[in-house]
Amino acid sequence: LRSAAEWADLVAEVPDLVGAAAEVEEALSSDVFDADLDSLAKDLAPATRNGLSRLLNKLFNKRYRSALSELEGLKSGLGLRGARELLGEVEAACDLVRRWAELGCSGSPRVLASAVEASEAFGAMKSAVDKLDAVLPDRSLADETAAEISDLARELLDDQTTLLRLPRLHEIEQRLRASHVGPLLDDISEGASDSGALAKAFDYSRLRSIQQEVLLADSKLSSFQASRQSRYVEEFQQADAEHIEGTPARVARHIAERAVEALNQNPTQDSLIRKEAGKKTRHLPLRSLFDQAPDALVALRPCWAMSPLDVAQTLPPRPLFDLVVFDEASQVLPCDAISALLRGHRAMVAGDSRQLPPTTFFDSSGDEDDLDEDEESLTDYESILDVMDARLSRRPLTWHYRSQDERLIAYSNQEIYHGSLTTFPGADTDECLSLEMVPHRVGVATKKGSNSDEVLRVVDLMIGHARNCPKETLGVIAMGLNHANRIEEVLRQRLEEESNPDLEDFFNEAGDERAFVKNLERVQGDERDAIILSIGYGKNANGKMLYNFGPLNREGGERRLNVAITRARKRMTVVTSFAYADMDPEKTRSTGAKMLRGFLKFAESGGTELGGADSAEPLNPFEIDILDKLTGAGLDVVPQYGCSGYRIDFAVRHPAKAGQFALAVEADGASYHSSPTARDRDRLRQEHLERLGWRFCRIWSTDWFNDHRPEVERVVAAYENAVRDIDSGRAAPVNAAAVRASPLVETGLDARAVVRKVLRQRGSQLSMPLFASSIDDYSQADLSSIDDYSQADLVALGRWIESDGLLRTDAQLFDAIFDELPFKRRGTKIKTAIDQAIAAMKQKR
Repeated sequence: LRSAAEWADLVAEVPDLVGAAAEVEEALSSDVFDADLDSLAKDLAPATRNGLSRLLNKLFNKRYRSALSELEGLKSGLGLRGARELLGEVEAACDLVRRWAELGCSGSPRVLASAVEASEAFGAMKSAVDKLDAVLPDRSLADETAAEISDLARELLDDQTTLLRLPRLHEIEQRLRASHVGPLLDDISEGASDSGALAKAFDYSRLRSIQQEVLLADSKLSSFQASRQSRYVEEFQQADAEHIEGTPARVARHIAERAVEALNQNPTQDSLIRKEAGKKTRHLPLRSLFDQAPDALVALRPCWAMSPLDVAQTLPPRPLFDLVVFDEASQVLPCDAISALLRGHRAMVAGDSRQLPPTTFFDSSGDEDDLDEDEESLTDYESILDVMDARLSRRPLTWHYRSQDERLIAYSNQEIYHGSLTTFPGADTDECLSLEMVPHRVGVATKKGSNSDEVLRVVDLMIGHARNCPKETLGVIAMGLNHANRIEEVLRQRLEEESNPDLEDFFNEAGDERAFVKNLERVQGDERDAIILSIGYGKNANGKMLYNFGPLNREGGERRLNVAITRARKRMTVVTSFAYADMDPEKTRSTGAKMLRGFLKFAESGGTELGGADSAEPLNPFEIDILDKLTGAGLDVVPQYGCSGYRIDFAVRHPAKAGQFALAVEADGASYHSSPTARDRDRLRQEHLERLGWRFCRIWSTDWFNDHRPEVERVVAAYENAVRDIDSGRAAPVNAAAVRASPLVETGLDARAVVRKVLRQRGSQLSMPLFASSIDDYSQADLSSIDDYSQADLVALGRWIESDGLLRTDAQLFDAIFDELPFKRRGTKIKTAIDQAIAAMKQKR
């Protein structure tokens, strides 16, 4: 099969071939093409010799005579022609056959008799194919066979839908050309570029024009500058931090103003409280004092922290507070909470329903050593949090701040909170969660939820922590009470044996955040830098797994485990005498035990296996572009770093320190815009990441879309600075604003100078001797009557006294004004004048 291009080459030879074929047919007839022309030419070769040679060959060369006879049989009259002429005509026929074969043609050249008509038909066909080829840039019809071109033509004829669209396509083409896209259309029609590149070029041109149109229409976008926006963010961070830092002072001032107002309105209560405050003994009971001076007490101390039992024993049974707040409400029984609810108009219940519920564990009147957490009588009760949950609106607190590495909370976040917590990855990926396996010894059984070898190992870890990390606080959590008591006893013995002052200081019970050993029921609310979680439970003497996990086996056991595994700030070590693989899932039926098995597997992996729950969302095109450009700049980038709902957009690894990240790069993409407040997206997230050791850099999408190269250079510069800081040991900067205290108003004048100033302002109404050139002269002036002071004078004196910023009751302000006046006794006129001045001051506030 020939292509159209090959047929064109063949047709180009047709004129010469037709002429040659006509000459051969005229000289020898068309039947010569059926003869063996090569043999004829060879046999007639002697014809080129002299006459005698030709005569001898004709007489004695049989093949020569046979060749002449064969030619004479083709056409009459050939015998009259010379042998040399016949040889030339045969060679011409041979040359025609050779050319015919070289063109790849089959059959006899005699078909050239109709070649002219075929050539004309081919020319018409080629013209049509060229026209079709011009509108099909994706195909080259010249390289296709006649059959393929025929199939294409048939397919086009059958496609009436496209045919009907041609007017619309023409209209679109004209509109595009009017929009200056003509050169691109010409490239497409001429097939100058591949369709994929042209499609990208068209999309780029279209999107770029849309971007330019938007920028022209919106001055905020067109004038956007990353440096200015970053400065705005820094100013907001500073102002927001200053606002928060200054809030306690503002609140205290507001409380003080309300307290002064309440004391002014209740002078009897004021006097009673001052009287009681001056006593050394025989004070009124607080309940009685509250009955007699409720308004003054609440105003002076608007926030009272009390246990529900203290509330019932101390406060009168009536609403006294605007709001009653329950903290750790999951552990408060409804019956205990009623007395506190009666004392308030509104209630706020704060707690975690997935942590410890109220229990009867410590209700026994016996010794703590007699308590058994495995007893069936150990009962969980409904809490005030459970009761109020259906009646109060919810406000979830989802940001988790305690853990400096989210692996410490990741398992609970997945299994208990279903991924709803917002956690933050640490910049250092060193081991923060580890599993310490204590091999089981055959013949040594775990008794009463305590493994002896595990107790010794836990104490070794505690002593090692005290020696190696004395500045980090430590807590030990045991699953059972008996196990906790045994650890404490062995620790006490070790400390006596060591007799080391440093160890004794570390384990001193009087220290701040002292080291503790507690069982599950007592650890809620505690947190430490390092936590050792000791399972205690294990196998019998024969190595058979015991599935008695105490409170974990009962309903709500997962809540106890949730408390235990979320107490660490920096690191957690899990000590156990069995692995998760030792627990048969078929025998692990309770939710708490199943969760324990999963947590042991998670701890064994170092906090890296979450069963796919930590898979990241696919990157959007903007993020893919940033990743490609930063990677192309030589940075080792991990996109979507983290394992919770909040992830760092791009975490850049340190070039030399394995497991160390140098820089957190965030863009103002989807996660940025999903933050509900500017405080969350522009301060809190960055501030918390820096607190965890990250260096931070922001990419603004507007500048990135305009020109990504300066942004890449800025990120690279921030990365290099971060690497230098890490290598030099400098800590990550914490973006916290220092609050400047507002100084009190200082006038530099004493009271007598103020009075003198006031009197000078009234000089025209007073006699000349009243003017004193000095304070001593002023003391000799004749100002013996209150009538010598107008109300404006007294108000000015009172304003000056208040300029120190201190709050005073009316009685205290009266005393301060009187002390500055040159009177020794408080007569009725003096009292009336000062009271009227104080009243006038209140009206002008």
